[in-house]
Amino acid sequence: MDGILDSNLSSHELIELVEEYIAKKRENAPIETAQFRQRIRKLGYSEDQTQDILIEIDDDADKELLAGIGIKRAKQRLVSSLIIGFAGIAFSIAGALGLFSFGTGILIIPFGIVGAAFITAGKAYAEIGLVEKRKKRRRLKHDGWN
Repeated sequence: MDGILDSNLSSHELIELVEEYIAKKRENAPIETAQFRQRIRKLGYSEDQTQDILIEIDDDADKELLAGIGIKRAKQRLVSSLIIGFAGIAFSIAGALGLFSFGTGILIIPFGIVGAAFITAGKAYAEIGLVEKRKKRRRLKHDGWN
């Protein structure tokens, strides 16, 4: 895509087109490629460049949608693992106080559950950060299209 957009035109309008295309795809709205093709052509790009730009925009839209799904799942995993972790801590405290000894004198302290929950939360948080970085790189790539 780097060699396609060598003109001195401002990429601001093209970035708006990309954002509009992604928004329509996110909402499952019908996308009129002919309209987008015409708007890109008005910016001064040839037919071949326009086709390459449309393909690139569609690929970016698909990546954006997958990233949105990934971030949603990562946030759900983060919240649920934190809930499980803090519930495990509360259960451990209650066990240490003797509330769950069941008359045998054996304490039930689920350190493994607490550890696994916080490790999962850390992984989910890292995944959210990676998706945010991918979105930022996409914006920077579109800024470099002029």
